[in-house]
Amino acid sequence: MPIGGSDKPEKKLISVVIPAWNEIEVIDELARRLTDLMDRQPTYNFEIIIVENGSWDDSWDRLREIHNRDRRFKNVQLSRNFMADGGVMAGLNMASGDAAVVMNADLQDPPELVDCFIEKWEEGFEIIYGVIERRKGEPRAKVLASNLYYKFVHWITGGAIPKNVSDFRLIDRKVYLAVNHMREHNRFTRGLSIWSGFRQTGITFVRPPRFAGESKAPFSDLFEEACNGIVAYSHLPL
Repeated sequence: MPIGGSDKPEKKLISVVIPAWNEIEVIDELARRLTDLMDRQPTYNFEIIIVENGSWDDSWDRLREIHNRDRRFKNVQLSRNFMADGGVMAGLNMASGDAAVVMNADLQDPPELVDCFIEKWEEGFEIIYGVIERRKGEPRAKVLASNLYYKFVHWITGGAIPKNVSDFRLIDRKVYLAVNHMREHNRFTRGLSIWSGFRQTGITFVRPPRFAGESKAPFSDLFEEACNGIVAYSHLPL
C-alpha cells in the first residue's frame, strides 16, 4: 500500500434524479425524507438532482434554499415543461453516480424503498424497478384505467414491459449511460431502460397517495406517454 494511502474502499456514489413541476407543497417533505435516506445509508455518497421542469410556482426558490443548506442537493432548471421523461433525461445527463435512482417528486414513490433497490443492486442486478401492487387514494376509474393500460402494454410488447411497472427504479451507471446515448426523440424512459437488456428484477410496493396537492400532469401528457409506450415497443400498430 502506498505511503499515506488508506485501506478503506471509496464510497460508491448514488445519484437520485427527480423531475418536479409545481411541487412547492411537497418539496420540503421530499427533502426531509431524502435526507433520512442518506443518513440511513452512511456507506454511500449521494447526489440529489432535482430537475425543476418549468414551474410557475415558487419551487425553484425553495430548491435553491435547500441547496444552500445541503450541497448534496443539486438543482437543474429547465426553460419550460419538457414533461416527466424530458426532466428525467436532463437529470440523467447530469448524473455522475455509480447508480441512479429515478423517482417522482410527489412521494408516491416512497424514498424508503430505495434501501431495497440498493440491496438488490449489490446482489448484482443492474436494473431494479418498482412494481405497483396496489394504489392508495386514487379514484377507482383511474386505477382501472392504469391497470388496463399496463396489461395492454405488457401484451402488445410480448411481455417486454412488465405489468404495473413504474418509473421508480434504480439503474446501474452502465445502463443510464447507454440510455443517454440512445437517439430517441419521443422518450419512454421505463421502456428504454428495460429494453437495454441488462440484468433486472422488480420489487412490489403499495403506492401511497400524493403527500399534498393534486397531480399536475394533464390528460394530454399522459395520453402522449401512453402512445409512446405502445408505438415504440411493438410492431402491432404497423
